[in-house]
Amino acid sequence: MAAPSAMNKQPWEFVVVDDPEMLAKIRQDMTYGRQETPLAILVCVNEEKARNDLNIDSFWIQDCSAVTENILIAVSSLGLGAVWLGVFPVDDFIIALSKTLQLPDHVIPFSLLYIGYPDEQKDAHTKYTEEAVFWQQYGNRYSK
Repeated sequence: MAAPSAMNKQPWEFVVVDDPEMLAKIRQDMTYGRQETPLAILVCVNEEKARNDLNIDSFWIQDCSAVTENILIAVSSLGLGAVWLGVFPVDDFIIALSKTLQLPDHVIPFSLLYIGYPDEQKDAHTKYTEEAVFWQQYGNRYSK
């Protein structure tokens, strides 16, 4: 929960699930999330916490992305594996998980993390590509 948060709203909430029956229901809700894991964490936004004086509530997407990434980093540091499954903005996933986990109307599921023990250890790798980095202005290629 040390993730950065716009205006320090910290609008995130979490549902942690380790019950095998509930995990099976969650897998049914997620078209592309059928992996069997011993634990799932649903990252949600509490819309009541996300509102701000500027009448802007869309920063919660960045906030929940940052907190999701922090969880992934923490999981990896423990020697565990994780998969980030996108929930928001897919209505079918939002509705199904909200029903399964009995979320109130002002709480919206954002991401689902499956956490478990990896089958294999992979070497760290980068996805860095120079073509995606520009210097001073768009179009000016950056090179090391």
